[in-house]
Amino acid sequence: MQNADRVLRLHTRNRDNVVRITESSFWTNDIKQEDNKNRVEIRFEAQPNWLKAIQEHGNICYMFPVDGPFGVFEKDGLPISVPIPYEWQTENGVELKNAGDCDCLIINEKWHFLEFKTDSFSQTLLQILNNRNKAEAQLAKSLVSFRERLSDADFKCICVVVTPHFYSYPQFNASTLSRKIAFLKKYKCELMEVRTGGNESYDLSK
Repeated sequence: MQNADRVLRLHTRNRDNVVRITESSFWTNDIKQEDNKNRVEIRFEAQPNWLKAIQEHGNICYMFPVDGPFGVFEKDGLPISVPIPYEWQTENGVELKNAGDCDCLIINEKWHFLEFKTDSFSQTLLQILNNRNKAEAQLAKSLVSFRERLSDADFKCICVVVTPHFYSYPQFNASTLSRKIAFLKKYKCELMEVRTGGNESYDLSK
């Protein structure tokens, strides 16, 4: 697969953490380990509150962990020429922070950048909105970094915020459509949100 080969040439560590997936469905999530470090995991049977991903029978995709100690790229984060800032609201006002990396990249014919915000069950609305700002910036930073390193701004891509499936968590709707439009206009890439659990799944073939 050409896209996967291009990414493999950029990996610097943890090659064994790249997962080749041939099954037509699998479940994935960013899971806190015993040492309190997070790791993107893959399962091939249903897991509650995990993202279900599907692909056409006979297709192959690859999962590349990006962020944290289990990532397969630079230990100090993906390189980027200009940092991407995001707003973080506090009681004292708004802080500007520079984005880190997204959680993982899934490759088939398209580049799927994923950021998991699935541990937000006890957060306030302000925390959730801050984390959404952060997630969008992390996705954008990862996307831009790969475009710069490959000198290719035209590969097919999609950026996905993965959120928990429970009633009180705010979802993308008409009132937040402007966020998706602004992301598309600035980065030339679709931004979408997919929930874990329930009847939803993320179709890698679309």
